[in-house]
Amino acid sequence: MKKSKEYEGLCWWCGGKADSQEHKYKRTDIIREFGEGPYQKALLRIMGSKISSGEYVQGPKSSRLKYSLIMCSDCNNSKSQPFDLSYDKLMDFLKINEDLIYQTRTFDLYNVFGENWKEDTDNVMKYLIKHICCRLAESKIEITNDVINFLNGGEYPHLWKLHLIIESKKVEWIEQMKNDKGWCGILSLTPLTGTVNQENTHWEHLIGSYNYRAYTFAYSYCYAYSQFSCNLTSRIVKFDFLKT
Repeated sequence: MKKSKEYEGLCWWCGGKADSQEHKYKRTDIIREFGEGPYQKALLRIMGSKISSGEYVQGPKSSRLKYSLIMCSDCNNSKSQPFDLSYDKLMDFLKINEDLIYQTRTFDLYNVFGENWKEDTDNVMKYLIKHICCRLAESKIEITNDVINFLNGGEYPHLWKLHLIIESKKVEWIEQMKNDKGWCGILSLTPLTGTVNQENTHWEHLIGSYNYRAYTFAYSYCYAYSQFSCNLTSRIVKFDFLKT
């Protein structure tokens, strides 16, 4: 995967004119955590470790919560709508059942999607891959053909891994803050970090994550991976557990 690529105003998925902004944080996740808005006291978005480095947004449609123009309207809407709908079903389930899931660290995808659990789960993975690609395009990093092929209905991209994790410290925070009227929620991205080759032209390894409450969707790219890995590929999902 090349270290840099100029997309020149074109959609990273289909190559058409980029005229649409994807949310950095899923709009339905924002609303589920913080409400429809406008937020009366505004919402603090902490950019780094210091609150002073943050910025305020007053609703889920704020441009501050979106990427730049990196997709076309068709790819960002009708083409990927099934991905969005399946992801929303999963996140609604994880939020409603979070106490039990935090305790058992497992759940049954049939209880989320019914008989079509395999198709819907593939759509969830496609949503996550789409989200990753938006981050890559925003950072001017090459998006490889195997990823595009997967979004178009092809095989899993074998150089990527996706894993669902529960973080113990965030579970504690949520338990402590549930009765606190000043509590909002946890919704964040970790920076993209990794290593490049000696020639400084290609990424050898790249990692990042999308975090919702105590759930972390961790993803990684490595040129040495031989096959795609994700703990969403089996009907009974077992979370990795990160004790922090």
